Amino acid sequence: MQQNNYNPNLASALSAQVPNPYYGVLPATTSVGGSPTTSAVNLLVPLSQYGLIGDWTDPFGKSWFDALEVKLDKRLVGTSRGLSLQLAYTYSKTMIRTNYRNGWPWTDPHPMYEPANWDRTHMFTLSGEWDLPFGKGAKYLLPNPSRALGAVVNDWRLNWVFSDSSGFPEYLPGGWYTSKHSFVPDGGPTYQQWIYNCGSAGPLSCWTSPPNQAQGNLPDDVSYLRQPYIPNLDLSLEKNIPVTESKRLQLRADAFNLMNTPLFPAPDTNPYDGAAVRNDNGTWSGFGTINFYQQNFPRIVQLSLKFIF
Repeated sequence: MQQNNYNPNLASALSAQVPNPYYGVLPATTSVGGSPTTSAVNLLVPLSQYGLIGDWTDPFGKSWFDALEVKLDKRLVGTSRGLSLQLAYTYSKTMIRTNYRNGWPWTDPHPMYEPANWDRTHMFTLSGEWDLPFGKGAKYLLPNPSRALGAVVNDWRLNWVFSDSSGFPEYLPGGWYTSKHSFVPDGGPTYQQWIYNCGSAGPLSCWTSPPNQAQGNLPDDVSYLRQPYIPNLDLSLEKNIPVTESKRLQLRADAFNLMNTPLFPAPDTNPYDGAAVRNDNGTWSGFGTINFYQQNFPRIVQLSLKFIF
């Protein structure tokens, strides 16, 4: 993080009112020529006769995406039935240089080089199909059942998709950070304190607005502090029931978010919301905390019957 080199004496000198050389020279209706005095800092910027000029973003921004992608397909049993696995893993980094830490009017010389807010370091997916090992065509369990028994045990298949990944980089409040402590709280992020909130002194003791003539020293996003993310498992169980050679019924049960794991939102990034407070309903509020508003769907189970012809 950037260190503070704020000099209050220099700030006072920059704020001091001095004679305005553009008064009476430029039209009085302009912001530059309308007053006999002006702040000293207004005369130190380039092309001061045009007033304060700056940008919030660079029109010539850049982005970089580098990744290692691995994919594995494996069929473990047979060609017509068995167990098939597909694994995909991506290790990546997405960086951008599009935003200034300090925009108008005191624009920095160069945009920040920082992780993109959609960056995910790790992404992992494991999917599969398994013809359950019993019934017609199985190697060991009931490979040749009777017609009546086969109507019950034949043609069952299990499908699943498991996914997990890193969370997005955490966005930090704009302004000034006066502490030397990491943005990560001691012991790692918790719902009570996902972003370091300065302990008993309160967040405004170290997360403040820049003082007069000071510039912000906080990045937009930091890669080592990530928003919450949870693994997810979707599961399907289906049974095919032959009707004729070209027609069949399919009975299917699907479960989305099978483990019923909630995904909570990003932490509160407004220091003026105060220190962490435990509410009567068990949720947290205040700067740096995560409230228990679920962002994903709870477990969903659906049953369906399909006629295929």
